[in-house]
Amino acid sequence: MPDLIPQSSLQQLMNDGITIERANYKPSQYIIDINRHISNRINNCKSMFPIWLKWEYVRALFLMPNGLSEDGIKAAANEYYANKSKYPYQVYMNWDYINAGNILYNDKKFVSLLYEANEDYFCDLSKVTDAGNLTKAGIYKFLEESEQVDIVVDCENSDPFKLYATLKNLDQEALLSKINKIILYDDIHTTTAWKILEQFTDIPIEHNLIERIKEQKSLVDIRLTTGTCREYYQNGIKSFILVSSDSDYWGLIAAMPELRFFVMVENEKCGPAIKNALINAGITYCYIDDFCTGNSDEIKIAAVLSEVRRVLDNSFHINVQDILQEAYTATRADLTTAEKRQFYDRYIRPMKIVIAPDGEATIELGS
Repeated sequence: MPDLIPQSSLQQLMNDGITIERANYKPSQYIIDINRHISNRINNCKSMFPIWLKWEYVRALFLMPNGLSEDGIKAAANEYYANKSKYPYQVYMNWDYINAGNILYNDKKFVSLLYEANEDYFCDLSKVTDAGNLTKAGIYKFLEESEQVDIVVDCENSDPFKLYATLKNLDQEALLSKINKIILYDDIHTTTAWKILEQFTDIPIEHNLIERIKEQKSLVDIRLTTGTCREYYQNGIKSFILVSSDSDYWGLIAAMPELRFFVMVENEKCGPAIKNALINAGITYCYIDDFCTGNSDEIKIAAVLSEVRRVLDNSFHINVQDILQEAYTATRADLTTAEKRQFYDRYIRPMKIVIAPDGEATIELGS
């Protein structure tokens, strides 16, 4: 049926080892076959969805209830044809909210209903909501009215994942056309995630790691202040996006009226006093909390993996050949070269790390 089924799709299925056409098959048998293929392979799609979304809820959308039996597909067909116009794109899915309107246009609506259908509640709406057009328009207006802009970041008082989400949810062409660089002023005690930010943006990053003279005293705020002044006097940058919720930077803003500032803060960290001061001075600010964090998985995963690798590199170093040689000596096992090679291939090469539910890791040899 080339008028209904693209032949390229059939060819791709055959390339993937799935044969659809069967001799003397009824349509219901085809549906059962398709349901079986989906059930067997649906977990291959798990990595395509963010880790904050419960995969078991998404998985169920693609599985027809009792879909491997004639009764199951008959019940699904009756439900589908009775409400076909209410299904997304008129395509079948296992969904109870057929009267909920357009569920795929709004992520907040879709995820909330998905969790509700599973008697659960999705509470982190920052994953599925984004800053409004008015907030973004304020940022674009600031960029348009500036020749060049530096983003200066107080890493002690900012969240790297929220900043990344903010940058990713803005028009990249608008950012790259005006932003000169992102300057990070980082204390040695802040999160290591700042080190990998440059891997996730095309905007140049200048990372300043500030050592402490006294252990209890950070120098980030004074270095950020002097660095901003240096950018103005040495490089002629007159516009800055300041990312920090620290009210101490009002001193910088008030002392440099020749500079233009746009301030990005976090709602819970920024008090009313600095907000009022910014408003009274006509300086625009926005909350980086308002930007959708659902697309920040990649940098979070990369940051955690980077830290895990760092710890493993510092604490887990063994040489299997050295251990084997010690074992041969200690046991006085007289093995020939061929026997040693076979021993290595059978017991050593297949060894793996086994992680218990409590996180305890052990090495299991081949058998």
